[in-house]
Amino acid sequence: MLWLDQWNYTTVTSHWYSSQLIFPYGLYYLEKRRRLAQAYIDACGRTETELIRNAIVAINLLSAKLGDNKYFYGDKPSSLDALIFGYLAPILKLPLPSDRLQQHILGCPNLVRFIESIISIYLPLTETQIRLQSLSKDKWQIRRARAQKSAERMHLRRETIDEQASAPIRDTVLFAVGALTLSLLFAVHLGIISVSIEEDIPPIDIE
Repeated sequence: MLWLDQWNYTTVTSHWYSSQLIFPYGLYYLEKRRRLAQAYIDACGRTETELIRNAIVAINLLSAKLGDNKYFYGDKPSSLDALIFGYLAPILKLPLPSDRLQQHILGCPNLVRFIESIISIYLPLTETQIRLQSLSKDKWQIRRARAQKSAERMHLRRETIDEQASAPIRDTVLFAVGALTLSLLFAVHLGIISVSIEEDIPPIDIE
């Protein structure tokens, strides 16, 4: 999701890593990680749609398992809680343009509460971090909105291209049907093809 989705990668992943890593190592690292992610997906043999569907199923199962509990096993966090938090928190908190999974997590209040609880207790932000986060929030939201608009425009272009690609086939079929109809009418008119109509006369019983 962060490495292979075009809009999430360019808007969040690539931008953040590039700002943290020294050039040109940052480019090498990003490309290497992206290739590894693609190789893993190829090995799984699943499409992006299937991966999203599987992720939604997993989120639903986690939500059902957590229920009204604070953590997944009791009142104290375990290594499982840390693992689940590590997967869900970035999806929930990052300004992702492709936010289908983010919206799904937001629809699971117990998972949102679980994530927010761990952040507030174990990963509290300092006043400086809160101030910097507030200052950069608008910038990230602008980048997110811009990427979402670009994604919508690309989707519309693809639909237009698909329609244009299907138009010649449709026109060819219609032309062939029309030409065949005209040929048959012309042949009938010249007498090349004769059409006879036989009336089905019911038998008459003669007693």
